[in-house]
Amino acid sequence: MQPLSVNPIFSDGMVVQRDVPTVIWGTAPDGHEIRLSLAGQTYRAVSDGGRWETCLSPLAAGGPYDLEIACLGKQIHVRNILAGEIWIAGGQSNMEWPLKHSRSGSDAVKSAKFDQIRFFNVQKIRFPEETKEHPEAFSHPSAWRPATDEHAGDFSAVAYHFARDLHDHLGVPIGIIECNLGGSSASAWTSRSYLNKDIDVKSYLDDYDQSVESLDMTDYISKCRMIYDGLARFQDMPVDPENESDTPPFDPDSFPPEALQAFMTAMQPGPRAMFGHPGSLFDNMLMTVVPYTTRGVIFYQGESDTPKARIYAKLFKLLIENWRHAFQNPDLHFLFVQLAAYGNEGHPSGDMYAALRDQQAEVTRTVPKTGMALALDVGHRSDIHPRNKLPIGIRLALLAREKVYGEAIDSSGPVYRSMKIDGSKIILTFDHAEPSLICMGDSPCGFQICGPNRLYVECEAKVVNNTVELQSPQVPLPAAARYGWANYTEANLYNMNGLPMLPFKTDRYL
Repeated sequence: MQPLSVNPIFSDGMVVQRDVPTVIWGTAPDGHEIRLSLAGQTYRAVSDGGRWETCLSPLAAGGPYDLEIACLGKQIHVRNILAGEIWIAGGQSNMEWPLKHSRSGSDAVKSAKFDQIRFFNVQKIRFPEETKEHPEAFSHPSAWRPATDEHAGDFSAVAYHFARDLHDHLGVPIGIIECNLGGSSASAWTSRSYLNKDIDVKSYLDDYDQSVESLDMTDYISKCRMIYDGLARFQDMPVDPENESDTPPFDPDSFPPEALQAFMTAMQPGPRAMFGHPGSLFDNMLMTVVPYTTRGVIFYQGESDTPKARIYAKLFKLLIENWRHAFQNPDLHFLFVQLAAYGNEGHPSGDMYAALRDQQAEVTRTVPKTGMALALDVGHRSDIHPRNKLPIGIRLALLAREKVYGEAIDSSGPVYRSMKIDGSKIILTFDHAEPSLICMGDSPCGFQICGPNRLYVECEAKVVNNTVELQSPQVPLPAAARYGWANYTEANLYNMNGLPMLPFKTDRYL
């Protein structure tokens, strides 16, 4: 018989989405009535198959409110509830990256005194048996915590700055549900049924299934257990919050051979992989908070999918469709971060990251209720984790303020509009560039042009109000231009709002 319970997200200090009904669910003995009371309203539900669910009436922004749940003489009390704006912070390590390890993070933590900004941590469960096999890793259960100096250092830096800005401008409580895991592919955050919807995206499943077939499962599980038993050692490696590292943070020589072998095994595809596998994080993490009522999602992910960059738009569109269906909200807003500049393990001039950024831009052009914040200018040549998270959080908040909350602001940087060829010169025009483009440096950089042979070369760039003129003596008959089209680039053009120009390629041939 299932005891009376409510999903852990309905706990002391929670924030619910204001002005709309809130879905609430839990367990109870089959067939019995559950009574709930909140803000003077009474609700009833009946458990079916050991599970119950109902909707609470809309609450105006504010609080605190108290919730009472009762069944068969047992009661659950949930205190100090606020109503405001709820966002999920999803993705991989750059969303997971904590405030205390970000640039100026120590100052931000010291000044964090925002009881009306609260975070809920979804536990990082990679496979169903993990909580039972390694209970010590889950000794701190999921809970709502306020953005105070006691807790804020552990919050996502991007999500913290996003929440701060929204709270300042909206004047209502903000709730962030952190649901992210470093190293994870977007395929891990998408259910297997949705991955099967597209022949190209299905390659994630095919590759994974093929890799599992060759595993010695007894040896594999033994090695993974060794790693998970000592996972804290890997999670607590020292980090300089102010400076990106010029050397990899992982030193293989510091581990005995058997531990290193186990670590590498756990990093590879498999049912217990450290970064999850196709469908796993959707099932084991996201679904633990579905269908909690939320305004939208902020998402920072893509680095792990650069090897399949040219199908990322297909994958990400399926992820968005999947999440909207799971949360029973076809209008769920998705605001995401375009990948920062990064040298990609010594290949700064390569184009894997450029191709994936272009795929991300394709999603904003074709999927409603989406928006993209640029991070190109905060990247680092040799570190995949840029420390300066403040601009990223602010740019996501700008998108939300314009696209979701209807503020009369422009949240976009300059976007390529058109190209004209004038003799040996290319003239480019842009949207969101009025009254003038701004160069953050001695001269514009990041531009290349090519002739009919499509061999791109560096070129001279000149800003003329809100246009850019390009030419090179190497290209007497120019045919196309591109900007910021490399894994790592120091492209440096902005609009008057201080927002960076979107990378582009005029010929669209990848």
